Amino acid sequence: MAETELGILGRQCLDRRLPDRSKLTTEAAAWERDRNEMECRIDWQFTTADAGVKLRRLYPIIEPVNFGRSDHLLLTDSAVVCHNLMK
Repeated sequence: MAETELGILGRQCLDRRLPDRSKLTTEAAAWERDRNEMECRIDWQFTTADAGVKLRRLYPIIEPVNFGRSDHLLLTDSAVVCHNLMK
């Protein structure tokens, strides 16, 4: 979401040269105030499931593991340790 907002800031506010840091700060603060007053929202165009397909390489594959009592998900080594301590 941060990348999206920074892109919008760049297009709507920083699309011109500003003379100094003070002017930059003033312009960015005014843009932020206006954006917050308009209560702008991001309209996501795909679901989490769709994102899993499109961004497959970024989503981990979590496989079920049987610990003898019931099926659990193996997330990390610490999850196994925690499960064993709770027996």
